[in-house]
Amino acid sequence: MAKSLVSAEYDGGTVHYRLAESTGTYAARRLSGSLYREKARRHFAVRTKDKLQIAEREWSSQTSREWLGKYRRQIDDVRAAIGWAFDPAGDAALGVELVVAALPLWQELSAFREMLEAIDLAGSNSAALMGLAPLGRAKLSTARAWAMTLARHMHPQTDDAWRESIFHANGSRDAEFQIRSVCGQAVFLAYAGRPRTALRSMNEFAAAKALDWTMAPDGKRLLAHIKIYAGEFNSASAHLEALMDDWGHLEEGHGLSRFQVDLPAGIRFSQAFLSWLQGDSDRASRLAGQAIDRAADLDHMISLGNAISLAALPIAFVEGDLETASQLQRQLADVSRRESVGIYEGTARFFAGAIQSSRGEQAGFTLMQDSISGLLRGNWRARVPFYRSLLAEAYLAAGELQLAEDSLRAVLAETGIRDERWWHPDLWRVAGMIAAGNRRPDKAMRYFQTSLDCARAMGAGAATKRTRLTIDATDFG
Repeated sequence: MAKSLVSAEYDGGTVHYRLAESTGTYAARRLSGSLYREKARRHFAVRTKDKLQIAEREWSSQTSREWLGKYRRQIDDVRAAIGWAFDPAGDAALGVELVVAALPLWQELSAFREMLEAIDLAGSNSAALMGLAPLGRAKLSTARAWAMTLARHMHPQTDDAWRESIFHANGSRDAEFQIRSVCGQAVFLAYAGRPRTALRSMNEFAAAKALDWTMAPDGKRLLAHIKIYAGEFNSASAHLEALMDDWGHLEEGHGLSRFQVDLPAGIRFSQAFLSWLQGDSDRASRLAGQAIDRAADLDHMISLGNAISLAALPIAFVEGDLETASQLQRQLADVSRRESVGIYEGTARFFAGAIQSSRGEQAGFTLMQDSISGLLRGNWRARVPFYRSLLAEAYLAAGELQLAEDSLRAVLAETGIRDERWWHPDLWRVAGMIAAGNRRPDKAMRYFQTSLDCARAMGAGAATKRTRLTIDATDFG
């Protein structure tokens, strides 16, 4: 350092040492022909693994920002060490341990494609994999299932991957990983349009383990969010209000949720989603904005993508704030380009089309329909009934009654239509609008009344208001 051969950078009490590029290149060339080269590379891989294992122990006790500030730079070392370990001259067993140790770093960086490639590489070395401890197998299988769930096109074997994750988690006898695997499977089931199946799985697990979800706040937040999809608004509200009091303080911060989402951000966008459905759009927009700001500050793309796609963007669009919706749509499209998560890409494309159609642009209808088809091809069935109903309403606004009817009829074929109850009042409302357009006033009124009854039963204040406004604006003559 005194001779400037090595430079030092101080970051929050941590010292990072580095060589200048020219010096590093020269040193690497000198090492290339040396008898010590392989020994040096092995020591480097072992040291990298040791650092990652220390990082994992600190993961649950530090905020995401603190943890990433300390370990973000390790990613290049991870890539180099894994590249050597799985080389024919390397050590595959050490490589498998490296992959397991690096899982928290990939998850914090939202680097799911890279993580899945590394997991597949480790899985192809069956002899090395056999020597892995049960907990290591549980970590590897759970991370693999997450990577498959959050891929651009949800892998057709994702259901099997989660069952394998649960199997290895049970074999590890690690309580935390058992919770992680069951809740991860619940996320997958919700994305696949089966929220009530997800709830049943979580409730059965809690009963079998005598688990109080209050002791697992990430799981409790997930449970509340899935309850919203299932139309259980009051129960979801009680969970989220308690979570906001205990875990929602932004200034304190917490580590990343073990279900890929920062917990304070997750509480906020779930609460925003629910508040909007209950009729408090101002609170919903405020909470969604807080979730976005926190996720952006953490630079955590999965938290940011969820906050926009699951709360902020649909709220802005349905409430008629097209300027904000356009801004959020572009932000979500950028997240999608960075992460290649299929549900973000499909949602961004759908709302791009919805915004176009709201402005009278015919191309928007095709974009909306194509995005729905793309989501279904990727097995992303969550919210598809919601999107089809928005498409039907857009057709109605354009005077395309038959296309609106076709779009709404397609909802009946959706796998999760009975499970995803949160938008049922609006499906009945749009059905009433179509019936009125077909000059069937009695049928239209029955549909509108069913919408109101359904909304009241769930406590969906926003849907009640929309249906009443629609009744007032409908010509029954």
